[in-house]
Formats: sequence, structure tokens, C-alpha cells
Amino acid sequence: MKFLYVALLSFFSIFYSINKYGIMSGKFVTSNSFIISNIKEKPTKLYAKKYLKMSYENSDTYFSVFGTYILNKKILLDAKRFFDSKKKLDSEYQLTSFLENYKDKKIAFIPDGKYFDIGNFESYNESYILFQMDSKERQLN
Repeated sequence: MKFLYVALLSFFSIFYSINKYGIMSGKFVTSNSFIISNIKEKPTKLYAKKYLKMSYENSDTYFSVFGTYILNKKILLDAKRFFDSKKKLDSEYQLTSFLENYKDKKIAFIPDGKYFDIGNFESYNESYILFQMDSKERQLN
């Protein structure tokens, strides 16, 4: 396998909400990791269906970037130069846009467990309700 520069954590993303997240696709190397060949920040649904859909556990799946990155020193220096030359988008830098420059040098890991998005009020509220339901279920068992 080639030397990999970037490692990311990935979680399943529901199709109706993919335009809220960075989404990635690629080729599986193990049952819970894949080499990322395509990554796009907040893609349109049309783009995602065409370029980012993956088959996982016998169903169409979209993988979102979790926001946990392992970067080597060279990548960090490249990122600094990249962001120094760019303007912020909506008051934030888009790391996934920068990472598009590293085709086939990124690997995604799919951890066990659940992911709760709390990046906006709607997602936070939904996560809170799901977490409470999970908590009550554990108490019954």
C-alpha cells in the first residue's frame, strides 16, 4: 500500500442531510477502512449520488467526515500555505477542500459506535432525543 498522508474518521450520513457535511468515497481495503478517492465539502445531492455513493453492508451508503484528522508535518505546512492564500467561507475554513489535493493519499476509518452531530440546533436536538432514548433503553435492560 502507498504511504498515506492523511487519516480521517468516517460515519454514515443520511442522504437527505449530506449537503450539511463533508462526504467522501473510495475503495475498501478492509471491512472498516477505505482509501479516499473523492471528498467534497457539502456536496449537492446530485453530485453525491453520482460520485460519492458507496456500497457498504449491502446498501447504498454515504460517509461523512467526522472532523478527526491525523496529518503529518508536511501536510500541516501545506495547509498553512493553502489557508493563508484563501478567504474564509461562511466564517470557517474548509479543510476538506484542501484535502482534495491529496488524491489516493487519504484513508478513512469507520469506527464502531454512534455519532451524534451537535453542529447546529436541529442536529443537536435530534441527537439529544436519540441519546435519551438510548439511555432509557439501557436502563430497561
